[in-house]
Amino acid sequence: MRKLISFMVAVLALSLALGGCIGQDWFSSRPAPAQLLERAREVGRGVAPLAELRGLALQVGGTGIEIKGPGNLCPFDTDGDDKLSDEEMLSIIAAWIKGELTDEEVLTALRLWIEETPLGCYDYGFFGPEDARDIAVTYVNTLYETGIHTWPGCWLEECVDVLCRAYKYTHGDQDWTVTVVPVRFYYLVTIRGPLVLWDGKVYAGKVEELGWADARPPSVVEFDRLAARDLAIEYISEHEPSSGIPQDADWREEEVTPPGVVGSALYRYTAAGFGGWRIWVSYPIVPLPEYRVEVANFVTGFYWQGAVRPTGVVEPIPTFIIEGIVTVKARGSRSESWGIRVTYTWYPEYHGKEVGLKSYTEMKPKLEKLEGKKIRAWVYKICRSFTEGCCASAFELCAPYISAIEE
Repeated sequence: MRKLISFMVAVLALSLALGGCIGQDWFSSRPAPAQLLERAREVGRGVAPLAELRGLALQVGGTGIEIKGPGNLCPFDTDGDDKLSDEEMLSIIAAWIKGELTDEEVLTALRLWIEETPLGCYDYGFFGPEDARDIAVTYVNTLYETGIHTWPGCWLEECVDVLCRAYKYTHGDQDWTVTVVPVRFYYLVTIRGPLVLWDGKVYAGKVEELGWADARPPSVVEFDRLAARDLAIEYISEHEPSSGIPQDADWREEEVTPPGVVGSALYRYTAAGFGGWRIWVSYPIVPLPEYRVEVANFVTGFYWQGAVRPTGVVEPIPTFIIEGIVTVKARGSRSESWGIRVTYTWYPEYHGKEVGLKSYTEMKPKLEKLEGKKIRAWVYKICRSFTEGCCASAFELCAPYISAIEE
């Protein structure tokens, strides 16, 4: 024991004699959070590469940064994988430099980023979709005296799609349906029945009403496709002002519902004097339908799509991922088209299908060198080629609007 103590004393004395170099390496070489923030600022200004920040953050490690909770970081998870990519980290740094995030939030983001730890943006406060349904129904009953029976045995549950991304509950005795969609930190609930159409958020037992509409005549005709179109224009003007969408245009309406289609309608709007703008509004022919609105500008490449409810709620529809092998059809002809053979997507109905990416050879400069390789594309929709609002392609299916592509 005495020999061990003597050895430690000798090492300490040697470190002091050498100007503290051993002590510095052992105890003070770990960068402080302040150094991380300074390096992050340099990255945001383009002075330092992101790789340097990652290296510095790895030196700090998990013990140097306390996780404060995801908080305002969730909106930066644009690909929805509940983790932070390099691009998303750069967006967070940019927002922090603008003063939109705190030092604690950017430090939390750095730790989550280097450790590839889930953000936790899908925590619904320990409430399931059935709980959200019951809480929303109780709220609507209390406020609007709708008289919806609330005992659980009355509701029949079904998934809205194959992946069960949303739930639909139909009342066994009354003409009411409740749709529950999990969104980050809350459930989006829509209640539809003979008396009222209601939209709201439910989180941890709390209800935030987003909008409602009286379902009894003559209210049914007060909200129509023109109101949905104008609400979408207003939403885009507020949230994406750089789009330049005209608010005072004289929109010319044309019905473009495909022949033989029954039970739904599709309308197209063009504005004279405002080059490139086109709007499509589609909806099922039922009382108080949900309207799907698409807005595109063929000159600038701008595209937006969303759902507009008679309650006045506008919900943008995000992109989704398709992965696959780059392929070409009708090579060398006027119909030459480039696309992918899908190996993965959130929508199982497209697995194994070949999907064109934009019209004909529009994507050839980007895809030609990647032929036979796997890529990932973020697309807004997949539709049948040559149909209204879709693209022209030798592929039967086509994705006319693409947000990003990566190898």
